Amino acid sequence: MGILRKFMIGAVAACAMVVIGHDAKALDVKESASFKASADDVWHVINEFGGLQKWHPWFADSTLSKVDGALHRLIVTGDGAWAFEVLVDYSWAGKSYTYSIVDSVFPITNYTATIVVSESGGGSTVNWTSSFDAVGMADEDVVKLIIDAYQVGFQSIAAITGE
Repeated sequence: MGILRKFMIGAVAACAMVVIGHDAKALDVKESASFKASADDVWHVINEFGGLQKWHPWFADSTLSKVDGALHRLIVTGDGAWAFEVLVDYSWAGKSYTYSIVDSVFPITNYTATIVVSESGGGSTVNWTSSFDAVGMADEDVVKLIIDAYQVGFQSIAAITGE
């Protein structure tokens, strides 16, 4: 193999590794909120995987289904945007659940999130964390969108629990 050909193959491989490495960089969001309400009271607001629209104002509807034995939900925003998600793990005793987006119109892929409610002093704390890749938008814009979604959810929880 000629030197020029080896160089070209090496250059293409190096470029591919840079592109693959960039696309594979997962973004992480970790948001928390404290509430005066007990962990049990907050958990009763958010524990229902198929009830996101009951406590998060961005979502107008949620429909549950079973696919290959796993619980899925289709969530739809007020303007018709949607995501199809799967429940990965659920713990009533641990007051937590983990879910992943299977398909959506949102500018993200490989999204997995966990919501955990815990006792904190005389009240509670909700931790909402996620890992995902941005698609079609700048990383920082997608991170801001996810943070905004979590914060709006926290504000709604506070309103529902009387804070």
